[in-house]
This record gives sequence, structure tokens and C-alpha cells, in this order.
Amino acid sequence: MKLKVKKVSHFSGHEAAIYALTAGRKPGTVIAAGADGHIVEWEAARGDEGLRVAEAGSQLFSALMMHDGHRLLAGRMKGDVLLLDWAGGRPALTLATGGRSVFSLAEGGPRILAGTAGGFLYAWDKVTGKLHGKRALAGQSIREILPVPERSEIFLASSDRHIYVLDAETLALKHRWKAHEHSVFCLLWLPGRQWLVSGGRDAVLRFWDAGAAFEPLHAIPAHRLTINDLAAGPGEELLASAGRDKEVRIWSLDNFQLLKVIQAEREGGHRHSVNALHYESHSGLLYSAGDDRQVIAWQIDSF
Repeated sequence: MKLKVKKVSHFSGHEAAIYALTAGRKPGTVIAAGADGHIVEWEAARGDEGLRVAEAGSQLFSALMMHDGHRLLAGRMKGDVLLLDWAGGRPALTLATGGRSVFSLAEGGPRILAGTAGGFLYAWDKVTGKLHGKRALAGQSIREILPVPERSEIFLASSDRHIYVLDAETLALKHRWKAHEHSVFCLLWLPGRQWLVSGGRDAVLRFWDAGAAFEPLHAIPAHRLTINDLAAGPGEELLASAGRDKEVRIWSLDNFQLLKVIQAEREGGHRHSVNALHYESHSGLLYSAGDDRQVIAWQIDSF
């Protein structure tokens, strides 16, 4: 398989590093958030004209558009989650995390979930915002929360080098294992293959077979520096990885081969760490964002 990569658009309105990308309020859009506290919606068809939809007032490490399409979660460095609701002009709610920075956000059934510094998992009712509880699960920060409803499980990636598996209903710990030599930063579930993919500070992509009690399936020394995020398109043929080495790399999921390296010099990619990826299903574009304050939209075609 060969790939053709085209830079469709780039967006340069942010004033500091971007750490999070999530779905926008309508198909074809994405929302970016980061150290400038701006929450900005971008669309490739609009070019470099973003719409600032909210202002967080402090640095943001995480963001998530909820399934209803009109509520957004934003995790702040200072230790809380903003719940923004555009339906009916409702005021924002602030969900406290005891001053612990919020690195990851997810919807888990009836709950909003947040993973924080210090290894805490917080859970709130996603309708009322009432705190359901908090648990000290990991020895260090929880970097990613990945609910997998088909398995009734939630996966957590932690800076303590472990991956945790929780029961989705009770949040009870079912399993954990040492997955990497350093912090685990990102997770991706491939339902068609029943694989869990992980990446982190050791710059290695690891594949785990969920059908065989998460036995290791394959490992790739994938980047020169930390792997910050992962994304896959439809069909589960291609995997994208984002690295602190300024590169987005595209991999074949059929044979684990490297198909493309997206760099600043050749494709007009990022000039500093790439921190976030988002596959936008309506447009079929892959979005990337990073420390260079840029959001870039990529069209990736195979032939």
C-alpha cells in the first residue's frame, strides 16, 4: 500500500501550545484547546478563520465533546473541569478535582470521568454534575481514559507505566499490567481487530490482544521521542501516531509497516511537538495539533 498525503488547511489562531482536539458542534468541524485557554472551533472549508466558542480563563490540558453534540468538557491545569452547554444558553458548571490537573476526560455510561495528576479518577453524574466519587487508582497521573462499551470496560493509561482495566459499571479494578518502560500517554481501541494500542514516553507503539487476556501482540520503536496521541480511520487499515519528535507517522495495521512520515520540511507539518490527533469522520480528514500553535488538516489517500 502507498499513501498520498495532502495538507488541506492549517489554522494558526492560537497563542500557545495546543494539547487537545475533539469533535466540533457540527459535522466537519473540530475543537482545539490548549495553554492559551481559548476553545476554538475550526473547519477546513473556512480556512484560517476559527470561531472562539468559549474562554477557559487558564491553561487546558484536555477537551471532549460529549455524545449529545452540545456539551463540551474542558480539563484545566489548575484542577477542575468546565462543563459548557450550548443548548438554551445554560451557564457553565465547574466540576472540582481538588486542585489536581486534568489530563483526560471521557463519558462512561451515565458518568463524566476525569483522570488527574496523582492518579485519581473522578466520576460525576453527566446530567446534574453531582460527584459520584473519586478513587486513587494509579501511582502517578492518569493520562488517558478509554471507555469500551462493547466490553463493559474502561481502560486507563498511567504515568506509572501501567494500563488499568476497570469494570464500566462499578469502576472496580479488573486487571492491570506494566505496559511500557516509562509513562503511558495514549490508548486506542480497534474493535474490528479486538486490539488495544498504547504509546508513551518510551516512543514504542505496543499492540495488545484483548482476545488473549491482553497478551502482547507486537511492538514497534515508532518515534524518536514520546508518542503523545493515536488515531485510526474507518476500516482499521491505517494507524496515525503523533510524536514529540515533530512528526505524524502513518502505519499499516495489516503488517505494522511504516507507510508515511509527515514532517515540516516535506509536507509542511509541525515544527515542534505534535500533541493531539483527531479523525473527523464527516470530512474524512485527519487533524493534528501541537506546540507550534498550529492545527493542520490532512487528507490521506491510499492507492
